[in-house]
Amino acid sequence: MIVTKLDEINPQKPRLVADIDNGDLQAINLLMEKYNFKDHESLVRFAFGALLESEDKTIYVKKDGEMRSLRPAKKLLNSTDTEDDEEE
Repeated sequence: MIVTKLDEINPQKPRLVADIDNGDLQAINLLMEKYNFKDHESLVRFAFGALLESEDKTIYVKKDGEMRSLRPAKKLLNSTDTEDDEEE
C-alpha cells in the first residue's frame, strides 16, 4: 500500500491518496464481504470510527469465544508512542 500526501498541491484542502494492492486489497475485499459494507468509503469510515472510540489505544474483539485486545504493532508507531506504551 502506498499513501501519498497531497498537501503541496493545495494547502487549504489537504488530502491523502491510497494506492491499495496485493494482500491489503485482498483484506479489504474480505472485509467488504464479511461486514456487507455498501462501498469502500463506508468501510474506511467504520474503521476510523472504531479506532477513535478507543480511550486507551486498544480495540477489543471476540475471537474463538474469547475477548482479545488489539493494539498497533510497535513498528507502526512513532518512537514516542512506543516509549509511552512501555510505561503503562
